[in-house]
Amino acid sequence: MFAIAATFIAIVILQVKSVSVLVSVITLHPEIKRLLKFTEPAVLTAMWAPMIFTTDGHLNTVDKAYVISGVITVVAAIVIPRTLPVIIIGLISFGILRFFSEASLML
Repeated sequence: MFAIAATFIAIVILQVKSVSVLVSVITLHPEIKRLLKFTEPAVLTAMWAPMIFTTDGHLNTVDKAYVISGVITVVAAIVIPRTLPVIIIGLISFGILRFFSEASLML
């Protein structure tokens, strides 16, 4: 199973590299380049938004660790211009909130 996954990842990486080489040869219109800048945030939002805001098809409440750490991460992203510190802040806030929410359930 691991070999299949590794092969799939290698194929995807090779395809992406070949497309990036092709795109570097093609000159795109400035308007298309401007519109393509929105692709990455749109795809990332489509991946993380359902994880944070829904559970089994139902909306989460505000006291969930996902939502609170998501808000903390968004605020950190607005304040801090670098990506790595924002990721670390988001992971640490999620870990702390998750730890305390599970610890309170054990009491």
